[in-house]
Amino acid sequence: MGEEESSVKDDEDNPVVELTPVSTDDTNKPTTSPLSSTSSTTRTANNM
Repeated sequence: MGEEESSVKDDEDNPVVELTPVSTDDTNKPTTSPLSSTSSTTRTANNM
């Protein structure tokens, strides 16, 4: 029982961790290109 709960938590943590790096990359990209900022904002809104 305890092991199954741990597996579920790990599975839920995996997608969250993968989303974190993507967000960081998106923030870094628009900072370099002002045009990318508009595209990034639209993408974030769509993701939400």
